[in-house]
Amino acid sequence: MHARITKKLLEELTDRLNIQEGRPRSAIAKERDSEGRLVFNDGHITLDFNPHYGGYALREIMESSGEAFYWPRWTRISNREMYQFLMGKLNANE
Repeated sequence: MHARITKKLLEELTDRLNIQEGRPRSAIAKERDSEGRLVFNDGHITLDFNPHYGGYALREIMESSGEAFYWPRWTRISNREMYQFLMGKLNANE
């Protein structure tokens, strides 16, 4: 296990998870829609961090640029718990 689990490390692991699961690597598409608005990539998983609400959560971009909790559902966890979850997902599928 890493001695220090940083947000940057968790973001890198989240990027690897998107690659492993065949999801879009970016939350925002390179192209804009016909009206010039940003287009979001459905299915992309992003690491969400908010210290006021208790830490980390993974969120999935949904249709119409909405987001839903990917894991954990309806709560947030510590950096160590997120690291363990991501490593488990990545190692289980290698």
